[in-house]
Amino acid sequence: MSNMKLSEMCLFLTVFCGTCGAVSDATGPIGPTSTIAFVQISRADKFLHDKLRQIGLVKIMLEFLPNDGPTRTDWVDFSGDASEEHTLLFADGISIDTLRGSLDHVKSIHGTERAVAALKQDGTVVDWGKGHNGQRDSSSVQHQLKQVQSIYINDATFVALKEDATVVTWGLESYGSDSFSVRNQLRQVKSIYSTNRAFAALKRDKTVVTWGDEDYGGDSSHVQEQLQKVKSIYATSKAFAALKEDGAVVTWGKDRSGGDSSHVQEQLQDVKSIYANRDAFAALKEGAVVTWGEDESGGNSSHVQEQLQQVKSIYATDLAFTALTEEGTVVSWGRDFFGGNSSSVLANDLKNVTSIYATNWAFAALKKDGTVVTWGFWAFGGDSSSVEDQLQQVKSIYATEKAFAALKEDGTVVCWGKNTHGGDCRTVQQNLTNISHVSASKRAFIAVKKEPANRYVMW
Repeated sequence: MSNMKLSEMCLFLTVFCGTCGAVSDATGPIGPTSTIAFVQISRADKFLHDKLRQIGLVKIMLEFLPNDGPTRTDWVDFSGDASEEHTLLFADGISIDTLRGSLDHVKSIHGTERAVAALKQDGTVVDWGKGHNGQRDSSSVQHQLKQVQSIYINDATFVALKEDATVVTWGLESYGSDSFSVRNQLRQVKSIYSTNRAFAALKRDKTVVTWGDEDYGGDSSHVQEQLQKVKSIYATSKAFAALKEDGAVVTWGKDRSGGDSSHVQEQLQDVKSIYANRDAFAALKEGAVVTWGEDESGGNSSHVQEQLQQVKSIYATDLAFTALTEEGTVVSWGRDFFGGNSSSVLANDLKNVTSIYATNWAFAALKKDGTVVTWGFWAFGGDSSSVEDQLQQVKSIYATEKAFAALKEDGTVVCWGKNTHGGDCRTVQQNLTNISHVSASKRAFIAVKKEPANRYVMW
């Protein structure tokens, strides 16, 4: 979903095609640019590195693409076992060797559940994948895919925003690939937002156009007159919320997922920002918080409302919220399993908090003294007891979907959470020294070393 927390920022590895240098183990060089392709890696083992070297993708540098923009930027997964008989595969089974030519001069890669589209530097688009039954590839609109500026996605449809501010769509019809009914309105588009099965386009004149599955926000006709002077749009899995320039909020989509805000509408004035998880919204206004959507997922904050004073920021897992106050205290609500209940943490431990981070299932609070407190589902980052004695002098924390990594002042890294999502870094621990910064994809971490210069470690 769009407008996610900074801890869910997407990492793309900019893979350069060339012949200088090779990746041979868990660390490698970062070289100058030539032809590029953004590819996100989820396996950081020797087999993966060997295969990258074999096909000539050996130069790697980092580019940070924060996932707080108008849409999700999804990922391309690598799979395969360590047998020499296997070649490196994309998630849909297409060999990367087959795609190598198509991946030259690629600017970014975006994936729905079963298909992938690559935006090239010349503004053209290449796509591949099996797709859902009935999902169209881009062949029928390929002649329109010129001068593309950016690509947006939901679960089964792609939307290309062109330099002339028009839009091209393809994919599964019921998910928004059929934009014929609004095609004359899709001009002067500034940005695009998505739920799982619908899209909302914010135009330069600050009006909004929607299409896709009506139950997922594709039909905004009943609030269309209110969608004027819109500043930004936010989304849960099935609903949209538009924040207007005057601080008012307009919602539509599935009622239980935040599409119906009628019971709090009088409170939705002078709103500064909106936060979303999968099924609920939280609006921040003058230090106070207003919530709506599915009650159990954070849409109902009545039991903690008295504590929600002087709030300066809000964070979200999939089905819970946590607010950080100006005083450095923490308030959580939503589903317990997703971090909505921090009562397991002693009240004194949740004081002097400077920042909060989240996986999809758990929260981690970084305190002023450099220690860390965690809560939520124990297996996906909520239980850090196994590394508690190491979580001292921490300066920042990073998160995949189900694991955390803490960067310490001395340049070392501590990990916990689900092993397959980066929670176990023991195999590369000896290389996790002199680290300058870390970033995370959905399932893996990458750390850049200060010395030797421009070396990276992945796990």
